[in-house]
Amino acid sequence: MAELHEFENSLKLTKISFFLSGINLSIKRSIPLNFLFIFNFLWLFIDVFGEFYWVIEGVRAGKSFEELSVIVPCTVICFLATFRCVPLYLNNKLLANIFDKLREIHPTSEFKENEIEKEEKEITARAVKLFYNLIIFMVIANSSVVIAFCLLPLLLMAIDYQKTGEIELKLPFLVKYFFDPFTMTKWPFVYLHHIWSSE
Repeated sequence: MAELHEFENSLKLTKISFFLSGINLSIKRSIPLNFLFIFNFLWLFIDVFGEFYWVIEGVRAGKSFEELSVIVPCTVICFLATFRCVPLYLNNKLLANIFDKLREIHPTSEFKENEIEKEEKEITARAVKLFYNLIIFMVIANSSVVIAFCLLPLLLMAIDYQKTGEIELKLPFLVKYFFDPFTMTKWPFVYLHHIWSSE
């Protein structure tokens, strides 16, 4: 049973990631998770459409190619992430079945030694450990990028304040809104919105 417990532990971070995205890993649909997925989807695309609007306004204003190309990678990453998540969301039953099959074929200590050879158990244990370490690495790498990306505007604001003595509000994404996000009442909420979108 220890091997199965290790298998479940190796999926823990994956399950958390799916849960935060609003993707259900069970056969039954969950209304709160459906709502969370749709909320995240719309929340992200508010920024994506704002980025497109910023690029269009930048072209009209005659901004340089360098200035305009800063936002394109963020927009492309948003689309790629969406195209990767939507099929998982729409096929959650298939995804749940895959996880169940993996759990079912994973060797457990309930089997006798002659049914599953020791070598096969060791290979499986190494594969699970490698998978778990890979997931940990990805979580650390992604978290580091998100944290750095979200803290950069605050750092730039602190540097500007030290030089000029004035606070110039900045945001992680270059997004054009139908309102002015650079007021002290709106900026904190827009900043939090950008942080959630970047996750």
